[in-house]
Amino acid sequence: MASAQNKLGIFYEYGFGVENSIFYENGIGVKDDQIEAFKWIKKAAEQGCDFAQNKLGIYYKYGIGVEEDEFKAFYWYQKATENGNKNAFLNLFQK
Repeated sequence: MASAQNKLGIFYEYGFGVENSIFYENGIGVKDDQIEAFKWIKKAAEQGCDFAQNKLGIYYKYGIGVEEDEFKAFYWYQKATENGNKNAFLNLFQK
């Protein structure tokens, strides 16, 4: 379930299936919507998906679909690192 929610969040992040997107097919898909992407990625992160946890850290760090919050970004990077995500480990030390 978490993996599917993470993928749906990524679809919203990039605009899956809309014309002029790399995923365009038969006009079926979703437009890019960072707030909707955040919602689905957060659901996946809360269920332990390390990729979503890292992505949520990025969203909080840069204020994508949510207000910037470095403490929450650190929290999610740390959770993803604990779950084995190497990219999240690197994100912990970036400014």
